[in-house]
Amino acid sequence: MDSAVRIVWRPLRLRLFAWLPVVGLLMGAALSAQQMAPLAKGDVLELIAAGVPSARLAGLVEERGISFEVTPETAEELRKAGASEELLVALKLAAKLSKEHAAPPQAILNIESEPGSTIYLNDEPKGTTSHEGKLRLTGLAPGTYRLRVSATGFQTWEKEIVAKPGEVQIVTVVLPRLPGGKTEVTKPEEAKTSPPAPEAAKPKLIQARSAGEVLAASKFLYVELGPQTHAVIKSELSKKLHKWGKFTLVASPDKADLILKLTQTGKLGQGIEGHQAVASLVERETDVELWSSTKGGSWTWSGWNPAWVGRALAEKFIKFYDTSMNARRKQN
Repeated sequence: MDSAVRIVWRPLRLRLFAWLPVVGLLMGAALSAQQMAPLAKGDVLELIAAGVPSARLAGLVEERGISFEVTPETAEELRKAGASEELLVALKLAAKLSKEHAAPPQAILNIESEPGSTIYLNDEPKGTTSHEGKLRLTGLAPGTYRLRVSATGFQTWEKEIVAKPGEVQIVTVVLPRLPGGKTEVTKPEEAKTSPPAPEAAKPKLIQARSAGEVLAASKFLYVELGPQTHAVIKSELSKKLHKWGKFTLVASPDKADLILKLTQTGKLGQGIEGHQAVASLVERETDVELWSSTKGGSWTWSGWNPAWVGRALAEKFIKFYDTSMNARRKQN
């Protein structure tokens, strides 16, 4: 081989060897995300330096997740290394999902009392009950709260409530009425024979099953498409859940144990489309909401479309299922 050929071959060989780690990472990305470790910051920097396209990098981040926080300083370091804005947003979303997955499941408190009752947690007003006498408090960090219920013309009620991770509590409070109007004078002999005044009705505290217990006892799932919600969102979500195989998808809510409701909250952005949708899971018999999540946004990238939103909501639901079942196993 003459010198000219050797000069051409050497840099070509060096480039091929330099790409070997990248090829290994790309081949590994085709494996199940559960079997792959999250990407470290060093991994991302190496892939950027190797010239891996931003769209492919964003896909790797979505599949594998990341093991570092995306602080402003980290984002600037990645940007200087050549990270695109598309990749930076994918990294921030992965960091957010990682935090949500690591955090303990939040608690839900359903309160039933007199219509228009004011509900306080630790002396902080949280809202008033509806005309049906109901108020739902979601996103509660596990812990002990001082619950107070008050309404005009009724005695105030207070009690400590323990909010457990991943559990839904239903608190039914019957508020005794305050005495009003004229007071009848009771003769001494009548007082002796009069029955004692009934005790004020005591509030009823129902400890509902945890989300893990509800999920474990459920087999059939109905996906409900809200009005003006893109049908592709349901289609992509249903395909992913069908492939997952934990539930049998049914065509009627009457045959379902759980109902997964999909609602498109609008097309966002100025002159551009960014689809956003909310998914909420309710138990059909009790109509108690067990979980909800929002995906989508106002970005122009191809990832922000109804199909992506449907798949992303399915992934969030699967993570919620896994987290709830793990919590149930630990309790047992």
